[in-house]
Amino acid sequence: MLWLAVGTSCLVAGSALNAQPTHKHDGTYYGKRSLTKGTPSKMCPAEDSVSVVIEGNLLTFTDSALQKFVEPFQPRPDGSFGEIYVNARGGRATVAYQGRIVGDVIEADVTNYLSNPPCEYRWHLKKGR
Repeated sequence: MLWLAVGTSCLVAGSALNAQPTHKHDGTYYGKRSLTKGTPSKMCPAEDSVSVVIEGNLLTFTDSALQKFVEPFQPRPDGSFGEIYVNARGGRATVAYQGRIVGDVIEADVTNYLSNPPCEYRWHLKKGR
């Protein structure tokens, strides 16, 4: 009996050690981005449906033009974040974003530097569907 109890305890402890850690904000968020600064155009739609997948320190962004665009993501313990993505080939800022995750909602301000002039958006995204 004692060996059975010890063996079961080791199995449970081993499984817990091998489990992949989950990050507090991991998940898929859906919603809209609305243009707050800039002229509506193909590069700067007035409104667009977007999704964001957060997995650890990566944020994967999808909209009507970009599919699975991966960016760094380093949220602080309070859920706030801010990043500037620099294109490695061009060496210039491509996107800057800052915001906060509260519960299952992301509110963020995002600047797209690929358009000329840059356009700015407000994201409102909710986890799940």
